[in-house]
Amino acid sequence: MSSQTTVEAIIKHLGVDLRAKSLRSQGMTSKVRPVDSRDDAKIEHLRTTVQGPTRTLGGEVIVGDREEQSLTMHWRPAANFYHNGTRDGSPSLQGGFVTAIIDATMAHLVRFMAKEDMAIATLEIKVSFIRPTPLRPLRSTAKVVHLGKVGGIGHLEGFLEDISTGKLLARATSTVKLLPAPPTSKL
Repeated sequence: MSSQTTVEAIIKHLGVDLRAKSLRSQGMTSKVRPVDSRDDAKIEHLRTTVQGPTRTLGGEVIVGDREEQSLTMHWRPAANFYHNGTRDGSPSLQGGFVTAIIDATMAHLVRFMAKEDMAIATLEIKVSFIRPTPLRPLRSTAKVVHLGKVGGIGHLEGFLEDISTGKLLARATSTVKLLPAPPTSKL
């Protein structure tokens, strides 16, 4: 199976047309809107307790959906995180930052889905860089493959796309350890 066929299968599995500029244009707003006021409160908590890496990379939690076990964020990385890595010399986000964006989105998803506060340790992450990441606003989405309880393991997948074109830029899978949050945690 070619990598393009694999990506197409993933996109079909998600049920999202990544060429669209927004989920709203696909009539999916009610499908991805938080289910109840507790979810609204959890999203607001995630927005107001943004940690260093997310803040540094210009990330903001947009919406979470418990039923779909997904979370979407928007990003505006600073120009100093880019390099001239494309053939035409246009700026491209350095791969470590692409990885950090997807990893942070998956961590926020676990925090959104968790019934209790917990810490997340990424045990393994694999990123497929599909095309250069342009100097434009970005959208990341994370989905649960499997989520255990505190002390257990979780498996997640994440995607990064260019908001203006809807093109898929990178895809990742991750294995995380779900840890009890320290008593003073501000997660």
